[in-house]
Amino acid sequence: MFNVKATAEDSALDLALAYAESGFSVVPLLRHNKVPPRELGSWERFKSEQPTTEEITKWFQGRDDLVVALVTGKFLVIDADTPEAVTWAANNLPVTPLKVADISIVTLSLAITTSLEAKVATLSHHVT
Repeated sequence: MFNVKATAEDSALDLALAYAESGFSVVPLLRHNKVPPRELGSWERFKSEQPTTEEITKWFQGRDDLVVALVTGKFLVIDADTPEAVTWAANNLPVTPLKVADISIVTLSLAITTSLEAKVATLSHHVT
């Protein structure tokens, strides 16, 4: 099963680097409205390629106003952002290599952002 090693003490930069190391294409989104920051420019190229470690570091270092977004297209994201939804997903959805769930994390938020042309999954809290 897929498992990104992260803790509540990890920064968004730590989490972004962990996801990138696991093969995911990550981009930053502003925490308050879940849209890409201006300095990102277009994130379209990240649908087909991963950002470099240097790009990820430049985006996230010293920023606490960003969340990590995973560019989807190769996987489906199910929104489970309440304890009841997480429990339902854990009990009713099949185990897959990318299933990420920890019922003890109440603030887990894997949301599909439909305001972007391609779907982007956002994590608003660290997954352990």
